[in-house]
Amino acid sequence: VLRPAEVSQVERKNSMNHLTIQFKGDTVHAASRWIVDSSGRARFMAKKMNWADKKIGLKTASIMAHFRNIQPNNVWDTPDDSYWEKNAIAPRQYSTTHIMRPNSWWWIIRLDETTTSIGVMYDKNKVNVDSPEAYFLHQIKNDPELSKMTYGSEMSAIRYLEQVPYVCEKLYDEGLALIGDSGAFMDPLFSDRKSTRLNSSHLVISYAV
Repeated sequence: VLRPAEVSQVERKNSMNHLTIQFKGDTVHAASRWIVDSSGRARFMAKKMNWADKKIGLKTASIMAHFRNIQPNNVWDTPDDSYWEKNAIAPRQYSTTHIMRPNSWWWIIRLDETTTSIGVMYDKNKVNVDSPEAYFLHQIKNDPELSKMTYGSEMSAIRYLEQVPYVCEKLYDEGLALIGDSGAFMDPLFSDRKSTRLNSSHLVISYAV
């Protein structure tokens, strides 16, 4: 195990993969019959192999940022729920909260004691966004719940994903396999979390941390 490390080059010949790896200022060479690419959205091997993506009809985009020191849940969230408190497997403030809006939904995911990921998924067929940054800032400022939760917080740079879903036409070849987001990613609205609460404005999913 080499951590942290960066694969700078891969050559595939004679049924072997030859890797050049940068590790702690040194160059390390390794050879293997198999590569399992778990590089996520970086999609290292799919790009190197020039594997194209399938055509997908789902036209969704996403805008997101990290916020430091958002307001506590009791400022912006729905009232306490005895069923939730009894059955959820993690504290409410560490749950993933989805706020439903017309043709879009927002996520609020607490990453650590001070940092929270806030982002929006929207249908590009229904929501016209000329400037992702301007749209995101407008919603954060004017939405009743988003404005309450982010009041007085610090925001990172805004990130924009023009096309969220993708599925590579190939997921494996001799000596090569793509796993996770390196090969495919769809709309993340649903997941395998354990406990869910739904009302008119929120979908809240609790997960173990």
